[in-house]
Amino acid sequence: MSPREMVDVMAMDDQARYGKFMVNEAEVHDDAFSWDIDAWYGSDDNKLWIKSEGDLDDGQHFDIDLLWDHVFARWWSIQSGVRRESRDGEYQEALVLGLQGLAPQWFEIEARVYLDEHGGVTLHTKADYELLLTQRLVLQPELKLTVNSRGNIDLGVGSGVSELEMGLRLRYEIRREFAPYVGIGWVRSFGTTGDLTRNRGDDNNTLQALAGLRFWF
Repeated sequence: MSPREMVDVMAMDDQARYGKFMVNEAEVHDDAFSWDIDAWYGSDDNKLWIKSEGDLDDGQHFDIDLLWDHVFARWWSIQSGVRRESRDGEYQEALVLGLQGLAPQWFEIEARVYLDEHGGVTLHTKADYELLLTQRLVLQPELKLTVNSRGNIDLGVGSGVSELEMGLRLRYEIRREFAPYVGIGWVRSFGTTGDLTRNRGDDNNTLQALAGLRFWF
């Protein structure tokens, strides 16, 4: 949810129930398709929230989070729930505890800790910012970092800092609810995760052009 959209939500009746389905990213890059989707329903203070991210290329990797979102301060909420992650037919479940909101200067921050069924802990962090070049043209830099307490060969991840992802997307809002975009993305896998990535025949350090669509209703 962008800062402008969060302002819109805050202006609503805090006792009303409402929902949103938002495709933050639906994009193609090289021979792959990836997505980042949020859907939620509830009041300003409490919501049922579903999140999903994934990639489809030679294989598949996706995750789904089912969360309860509770606002504890202006612009900030805590989230808790469960996750199911899949990589090429291998599955893993985890408990989730997270935080999301707007930092000073309107940086959107997400941080989630996952405790999986094998006792491993994973930290996912994400930060992005929207720079309005015009009323319709928006430049959005994004940074993601993943850290694991232990490895999981079946899921293709190692311990320590496993992946760093940076993106820069330029979108044109035909309407607020509908915006095509283009951009570039850089992904780097580290340590054992990088080794496992290369063993699958993939590059552990990629720079790629991308194009996609952002929409919500």
